[in-house]
Formats: sequence, structure tokens, C-alpha cells
Amino acid sequence: MNIPCVILCGGKSSRMGSNKALLPFGEKTLLQYQFQKMQKIFSQVYIASKQNFFNLPCIKDNPLESTLYTPLLALESAFLSLDSEKIFFICVDTPLVPPSLIINLLTQAQKNTHDIFYIKTPEKEHYLTAIWHKNTLSNIQNALKNKKYKIKNILQECKIFELNHDSDKDLSNLNTPHDYQLILREYYGR
Repeated sequence: MNIPCVILCGGKSSRMGSNKALLPFGEKTLLQYQFQKMQKIFSQVYIASKQNFFNLPCIKDNPLESTLYTPLLALESAFLSLDSEKIFFICVDTPLVPPSLIINLLTQAQKNTHDIFYIKTPEKEHYLTAIWHKNTLSNIQNALKNKKYKIKNILQECKIFELNHDSDKDLSNLNTPHDYQLILREYYGR
């Protein structure tokens, strides 16, 4: 499938205390690691951010919204920038997602007609490790206009597909220095 991948890295990283995308991860930064990992699956990989990093292909948020931090801005910008009906989104701070799980999600998106395909683990729905269809754009824009930034609100108006996965650890994200240390141990322990 010719679906682009967009790595979301435009958050404030306030709980981490420094930009998560630039944290060391192996021989690279977390962003470089995630970008190279996604390049093994997708022919087109972009980052969505308020700034450029490492000269990687970047989709910037609307500059008029420079003080607003919500992934909805990145989703909107991605659909307005890319000529694609579907886009796979993943957060920069989820480095343990197995490629096989992403490929399984892509396969489901090829076989089914839904607005959003996301991964569900026992403890959480992962709406940003997901494939979104462009027909969700008006819902995203309405949510932004009405200042309703919770993604769950958009899902109520869309046809969704949940791909169940039994490991919460595979979709762990790093929000705090403690999370970062746990994920480093998991990464180096593999």
C-alpha cells in the first residue's frame, strides 16, 4: 500500500523536561531511530513538528497555531500537505512498536473500509499508532474550531477498526525520565 507515515513529534515534552525527539536512543536520537525504523516499512516518511530536525522531511503545524499543542494540528497539516487518502501516524515516543504489528494494521486497512484503524491493547486505545482516512479531515477541523482537542470525540463520529494486541509494553511511550529509563532497558534488553 502506498500509505505515507507521519511521525508525530510536535509536543511540548513538559513532563520529560527536554525535547523527547532529541533524547539519545542507541547511537542516534529517538527521532532518528524512529525515522529509520519507519523507512524500513514505508516509502514515504515525514515528521510533523513545529520545527525542522536533521533536515528530515517535515510537515509543520499551522504557524497561526504556534502556541497550541494538540496532535489534531499535525493530523490536519498532514492531510492538507500530503496527497494521500490514508496516512499512518505514530508518535516519536513509542519506539518499541513491532514492525509486524504495523504491517498487520496496514493489511487490515487494505482489506477493510473504515475511517480510523488503531491498535488496542488491554489497558489502552492507541489512536495515534493508527491509520487515518482523509475523510476524517472535516471532523478534525471542526474539533479544532470548537476547541475540542480530545481525539476520542472524533472517534464517536467515525467508522473505526480496532486491532487487538496483547502487549501494552510494545506500545509504551516515554513521557517522563522514569519512562525513558524503562524503555531504554527494554530496548537494550532485546
